[in-house]
Amino acid sequence: MASTYEKLNQLKLRLTASSATVDELANYMDCNKRTIFRFLSDLAKENCGLRKIKNPGQPRRFIIEQSKSNNNAPLVRSLKKLHKELIDHAEIRYTKVIHKAIDTLEGADPEADSAPEAISLDPDFIIDHGPFSEYDISEARIERYLSAIKKGQGMKVSYLQGSSGEIQKLEIRPLKLILRMGTLYLAYSTEKGKNTKPKLLVVKRIIQETLLQDFFKPQEIDVQNFYKYCYGKWVGDSEKTKVIKLVLLVKEPWLESQFKESHFNPPAKIKKNKEKSIVELSLFDTPDLRKWIIGLLPDIDILEPIAFKEELIKSIQTSLKTLKDSSKK
Repeated sequence: MASTYEKLNQLKLRLTASSATVDELANYMDCNKRTIFRFLSDLAKENCGLRKIKNPGQPRRFIIEQSKSNNNAPLVRSLKKLHKELIDHAEIRYTKVIHKAIDTLEGADPEADSAPEAISLDPDFIIDHGPFSEYDISEARIERYLSAIKKGQGMKVSYLQGSSGEIQKLEIRPLKLILRMGTLYLAYSTEKGKNTKPKLLVVKRIIQETLLQDFFKPQEIDVQNFYKYCYGKWVGDSEKTKVIKLVLLVKEPWLESQFKESHFNPPAKIKKNKEKSIVELSLFDTPDLRKWIIGLLPDIDILEPIAFKEELIKSIQTSLKTLKDSSKK
């Protein structure tokens, strides 16, 4: 359950996007109007720029004006500059204090001080995404998506279909940004109901986005459950793609260590069989999984399922025939 601080922060984010009536805010926050009036009273005491708008014949609206709530902006800019200079000169011991001061001035949650950072600013921490990574999105775009997610604000996007090359127009409710295997995805829903199954867009293929005046209570999604039984980027459809239980005999110690350090969901089960190991995996039977298993040969043996093994043998024989035919030309 969200704390009062989190609810106030959510309401604040909503009111920085556009004005709203008490009824609209109650619907957005999924609570009664009396609670909204109490929250508005708390925000007014914060001196955050909350303003009332009253037009004749219309219900009273509320809005937070950014220009009135950013009195600390010059000080924050100076602290950020100092923060960078200290990092450049390896004065790391002072940077945490300054970072905490910046968060406080910007209204960040003081209880989130111990949360791990997604990316370190330390120049000695190098991230190399490899040749097939699609993660080259600008920080400004990422901030736009994150802002819409936190506010619960709908978006209209133009999306380039990877298979057909067609441009699809979608009105979406952004839920989460997910970086998986070098590709940045935007998880979204199109339905207004709760607990709808999210879908994914590759952020790099979004060629245009526009914010809508459609606000909704931010929907939490269980990313672990969403990627359950998934091997790689291929999520699969649980209604069409079957889950198989793979039983593999691992012949090489280096490969055994890879399975021990893996992040399969559910986790890999490893059993010792004399000097070799048997690994059990429950995964969707998808094309990328089959290619990965073929790539592990001959350092593994497929014990189960037998039908899966026989299908891989046919696939390898077809590939070998194609390779031999091409060499004769």
